[in-house]
Amino acid sequence: MELQVEHLADHTAQLKVKVDPEKVEQAMRGAARKVSKELRIPGFRPGKAPYHVVLNMVGREGLIREAIEDIGDDIYGKALDESGIQPYAAGEITDLNVEDGLTLTFVIPKRPEVKLGDYRALRLEYKDPEVTDEAVDNAVERTRETLAVVEPAGRTAQIGDRVMLKIRGVFADSEGHVHDHDHEHLEGEEHDHDHDHDHAEVFVDDANFEVILRDDPKRDLLPQFSAQLIGATEEEQKTFTLNIPEDEDNKEYAGRPVNFEITVNKIESMTLPSNDDFLAELATNGEVKTLDGLRDKLRVDLREAMVNMADEEYFVKAIDKLLETAEIIYPNLMLEDYIDDMLNDVDQNLRQRVGVPLTDYLKLINKPQQEFRQEYHDRATERLRRSLIMSELADQEKLTISDAELNAEIDRRVEQFGAQAALFRQYLEQGDNRRDIAIDLVSQRTMRRLIEIAKGLNPAIEAGQDEPTTGLVEETSAAIADTAASEATE
Repeated sequence: MELQVEHLADHTAQLKVKVDPEKVEQAMRGAARKVSKELRIPGFRPGKAPYHVVLNMVGREGLIREAIEDIGDDIYGKALDESGIQPYAAGEITDLNVEDGLTLTFVIPKRPEVKLGDYRALRLEYKDPEVTDEAVDNAVERTRETLAVVEPAGRTAQIGDRVMLKIRGVFADSEGHVHDHDHEHLEGEEHDHDHDHDHAEVFVDDANFEVILRDDPKRDLLPQFSAQLIGATEEEQKTFTLNIPEDEDNKEYAGRPVNFEITVNKIESMTLPSNDDFLAELATNGEVKTLDGLRDKLRVDLREAMVNMADEEYFVKAIDKLLETAEIIYPNLMLEDYIDDMLNDVDQNLRQRVGVPLTDYLKLINKPQQEFRQEYHDRATERLRRSLIMSELADQEKLTISDAELNAEIDRRVEQFGAQAALFRQYLEQGDNRRDIAIDLVSQRTMRRLIEIAKGLNPAIEAGQDEPTTGLVEETSAAIADTAASEATE
């Protein structure tokens, strides 16, 4: 076998393989026997026609093409081994030349390459979140609202009521083009589909939206939102415009006007429990006896939630910093696969929620499939690049998990199911579910490692496991990428 290797654009490789004549002849004779069984050849019983008869009937090129079905994989595998090419996906035959023996040309998408540079020198400032007394006060009020006695109001809406709405809010300054937020709706966020044909940029869209009317603008959906509903009756429809505050954390939304269309579905009064020790016992099933104790518990819970949120934001910033200097090369096929995965998610989400496949949805909004696909190009590129960064980081840091660690996590998850533990364990032990848990564990470990590096904690590189759970790195980093990409684009 003679082999020529050429590296092409788009991170692909071309392998030109001239097959040994003896191997070709042997494969052709095997193909002839197969053909003689399948074709009706006058004068011969099935499978009994001589080689030269089949050759004359089918032709040399036809017989070679038939033979390639039997020997093509073997030729490809040996050429791949000899070339040293690491494929991302299986190559394909792009040319077959039979003029001088047999020469096959394969084009192979190569495995992506990532160079992180001196990633361990990455340093970012970390702001430790502080839980204020005001935040604890708000948490106490939310606890009281959760435990409130709720009854039909039988009157117009007033402050303190819980109101169920059909609501749609679109940005008044949007120009009708599709935004990332609309794609996020399609990928999983719940919203009402009565307006799927409308391409205005959506702020909120829900057929069963619950809101408590408040006079505190900091706890209102938007300042003056509750005021618009004071005095409303059930089944009443209202339209109004409100501005998002200029100090909104999401700078993309800050200061923008939102047009609301609302139908009041239900108005309920709320009787809140008293703000005293009784609340503490009620909220904790008697575990906490005093209001001060409840406040301490809520402060701890808030602290944990705020740290998690701060870590997620910090993690995204760290990835973005790595992306600035990383060298990343991948074949276009890999990006197309990412887009396919995202569109498959959209299709499944549409089918589950409204019973409409993506193809029908695109017809409904009169959008060509290729145009819709192109709208996902940038987001898929971002997710892919993040995925590759995290995959390389996990590899460099030797982050794996052992079967013992995986089993311990399954044990932890099973404990909470009591009498159903055995059934739930059986479910978790299934191949895909077990793999998902492993991916989740490696994801958490990789995210935590990047945070530690950026903080300057200089964590030691792990020695690795003797028997790590294998084959998880790329899937793990893809899962991380989804989280990171969504955080970065919100």
